[in-house]
Amino acid sequence: MVVFRMKIKFILFIILLIFNPSKGFSSYWSGRFTFGGYASTERFKDISGTGSDKNDFQTLSTRLFIKGENFWNNKDWEVVTDLRDKHDFFDKLNAEKLTLEDRNQFQLRQLSTRISNPKKFLGFQFGRFPIAETGSTFVDGLSLENHWTENLYSIYFGGLNPQKQGRSYLEYNNKAQVHGMSLTYQNHSGGWDQNLFISHGIVEEIYEQHMDRNFIFQNLIYQWNSDSRIMSLLYYDLIPRRYVQNGNLTWQQGWTPSIVTDLSHSTIDVIEYSRSKDVLEVLPSSPYDESKFKFTYRSANNNTRLYLLELSGVRKLDQLKREAVELGLIQTQAWAPQWDAYIAFGSRKNFTSNDTLLRLGVGRYGKKWEFNYDLELQKQKNQNGTISNPILNELDLSYYISRQSFIVFSGQTATNEDVKIVSGFFKYGYRFGSSEIPPLRDGAPPRGPL
Repeated sequence: MVVFRMKIKFILFIILLIFNPSKGFSSYWSGRFTFGGYASTERFKDISGTGSDKNDFQTLSTRLFIKGENFWNNKDWEVVTDLRDKHDFFDKLNAEKLTLEDRNQFQLRQLSTRISNPKKFLGFQFGRFPIAETGSTFVDGLSLENHWTENLYSIYFGGLNPQKQGRSYLEYNNKAQVHGMSLTYQNHSGGWDQNLFISHGIVEEIYEQHMDRNFIFQNLIYQWNSDSRIMSLLYYDLIPRRYVQNGNLTWQQGWTPSIVTDLSHSTIDVIEYSRSKDVLEVLPSSPYDESKFKFTYRSANNNTRLYLLELSGVRKLDQLKREAVELGLIQTQAWAPQWDAYIAFGSRKNFTSNDTLLRLGVGRYGKKWEFNYDLELQKQKNQNGTISNPILNELDLSYYISRQSFIVFSGQTATNEDVKIVSGFFKYGYRFGSSEIPPLRDGAPPRGPL
């Protein structure tokens, strides 16, 4: 009850700041409020004979983010508050949502104060906050930021560790500690199509005086023109054992204005696999390695794209393989400037089946609203001799009510001979404050990776 009252008082304090920012001694303030719901129903054949044929899940979620700047006329001082549900599901995949516990409650994702200016020598941050320069690290404590030059800086941090391995939410834990350091270089003078960012970090996680985990983090983005870049992301564990927990290396190369290639290799652990696996996949989660190559041909006006995709992956748990080839056509401004469409054919060995698939999609983008519809038809020849025909549908609708607010609806169905999954999602977002709100886009972005 005491904890609940403290949460209510905290929320009232945040609302006071929203409607009376002078109480926070802030000249510039901004924020976002997001509210949404997710529901999923699953019906399958009762193979076991127990009489159970359903697996349903529903939840509501809210998020409140507030940022204040220019405290007491100090333009380098800011305060950030990020309050979310414990099981905040925004931007997460269905496979992860379905594994969440029933109970929900608020978590304090971030509450910190920060003074930093790249032109000055030293800055600091205090409270609960993320350290982006070392990946997905959070700390309840203090960080010091040392700017060696305008482009080169290091961070030293330490405190309690509010994050447990495999959990997406944060909670206070006085038995867990975290500390580490990072060195980051970012070139600010290359323009929009040229960029160099590289960050290295080392982090130690301690639980009850015992070294629980020690890992090295590395992130590189090097872009020399609009179509050519090298990107890498690495979590390399030293303790409890030496291995790559998660990693990705991607090389994108524009050979001519019409020809672009993408080559990548990634390795993920069990947790990341469970988040990204197909909604109809029933195999247990496993560490996974995958290599991918994509060849893209673009028309002179960039409205037509033809691509060929090949990938090969293997599960480390049981050595089951995934191999796929896909040919696709993407057409932007298909019927009018705001319309686009795509079609793709593919064949793959999908661990325990041999599949053929057809994917279709159409979308419209405008100043006020947009929609996307995607359809995937599959034919699976399973190893046990059976044949199944999965069908996946998804419809997404977004409407921009004003410069400050928008609403999103999404519905998905996934069916085959054994199961039918229907899920729906909605989200309402509202931006407020004295900071400038960027205008809505006035054109149609191309479908696919930007």
